Amino acid sequence: MTCHNFCILETPPKDGEVFEFDLERYARRVDVEDDLLATVAETWLDVPCYWNAKGNGMQKGLAYFGITLIPPASAAKIISHIQGQAEFAQLSALLQTAVQEEKYVLHFGI
Repeated sequence: MTCHNFCILETPPKDGEVFEFDLERYARRVDVEDDLLATVAETWLDVPCYWNAKGNGMQKGLAYFGITLIPPASAAKIISHIQGQAEFAQLSALLQTAVQEEKYVLHFGI
């Protein structure tokens, strides 16, 4: 099963900070199967995010095959795209927590 991993960053990312694929490091994490995420990923193309590291300039949508830093305002926008879809309940809850706590979400693509 190929998954995308979404994790809440406990501290704000620094410009140029590199994130290793170390899921044990992130206590608050949700995994979403690739087939499921593919059904909505195109609707996220208007969501501003950082690809690979903060400070690289904003891009649109997820770095599907890489690392994405999702700012709280962008997490709120993603919630609006998946709200009410039961299969995304865990991801929506994680994103809502990040928005409420004003924290970034880290996405590890496939």
